[in-house]
Amino acid sequence: MNVATLKTFAQMARALNFAAVAEQRGVNASSISRQIAELERQLGVRLFHRTTRTVRLTEAGLLFLHKIEPALAAMDDARDSLRAQTQQPTGTLKITASTALGQTVLMPLIHGFQQTYPAINLELVFTDQTVDLITEQIDLAIRLGSAISGDLITAKWFDFTYKICASPAYLSRHGLPATPSDLIRHHCLQYALPAFRNIWLFRQNGQTEDIAIKGSLTLSSPLSLRTAAEHGLGPALLADWLAAEPLANGKLIDLYPDHDVSAQDFERAAWFVYPSRHYLPQKTRLMIDHLRANTPARLKPAPC
Repeated sequence: MNVATLKTFAQMARALNFAAVAEQRGVNASSISRQIAELERQLGVRLFHRTTRTVRLTEAGLLFLHKIEPALAAMDDARDSLRAQTQQPTGTLKITASTALGQTVLMPLIHGFQQTYPAINLELVFTDQTVDLITEQIDLAIRLGSAISGDLITAKWFDFTYKICASPAYLSRHGLPATPSDLIRHHCLQYALPAFRNIWLFRQNGQTEDIAIKGSLTLSSPLSLRTAAEHGLGPALLADWLAAEPLANGKLIDLYPDHDVSAQDFERAAWFVYPSRHYLPQKTRLMIDHLRANTPARLKPAPC
């Protein structure tokens, strides 16, 4: 058995989809199937249960995967170490993030990375859908939440909070909601995610208050919420990293600077997430280090 076949098996074991692995490798699905069949013949065991609809690992396949993954990772690590000593980092780095975070926070930092590491090609996937890192061959995801669960490696990038923001034009027409409960009389901008749509949470001096909001406009993206708020369509709940620029230039006003605000958890963060592996590829580590070193001052970077 050769290393290429073992890597094909490991990729199949994570994706459990012959067509997806074949597409990623630029070959026919039958080629992947033949490699797996030949590996099973050499080992004398069945590695996958196959039906017309599903593919899953056998017990032997799972054991074999756990045995070979450290060796494959060590080989890749050795290769990257040699490259680091003899040449510039190369290859393609595929990153995914939410559309708002990608455009607002990540994109301003990309040019500096490309200047420093011109031989690394970047593929950026900005989407508000949760992407399967293994199937889509994602090297690094940046996700938002209080914590990230699953069989993934995570490291906090920065903490963030939320703010209730409205434009000066809106406030001149409708008046300032002096207290959180005053929002009941306003048409607030609603985010289409169920957990963010109807209840906003306020905390001050250890006391928490839930405010049921209403509104005539619901939007499906945070960037649209910000734009709608800037155009005077109502108060909006925005992450501080998303609201920072319009707050600084006066397009938006923070209505409750003395309150902690959220729709779910008050402790929120942006996380680096990458597939569960036994080492971190050099190109991924370089990007994480670059983003940490260049985190905008308005954000709250977590310690390394």
